[in-house]
Amino acid sequence: MALTPATNTLPIKRLNLGVGESRDIAAAYVPLPDQIDGDFLPQRAQQRYTCLVPNQKYRYEGIFRNFKAELEVDEYGLVIDYPDTFRRTRLG
Repeated sequence: MALTPATNTLPIKRLNLGVGESRDIAAAYVPLPDQIDGDFLPQRAQQRYTCLVPNQKYRYEGIFRNFKAELEVDEYGLVIDYPDTFRRTRLG
């Protein structure tokens, strides 16, 4: 699996999108060892973030792999729900 919801926090915080606003970015994707065919090189990964509810919900689109997910975040911009993949639970 090549997913870590922590990587979504940086663009969500940095883009500071208003409701309904979208922005495309380019990120570097570093493949996992079992995904390497040839040289071990980072790849350009086109992404799009859209603010659905400020500081609460964003749509992430991995344009480079035709993937979409609606991400719920906490007050710090950390993903708490990545549908079908990750859900943070609260302890205590």
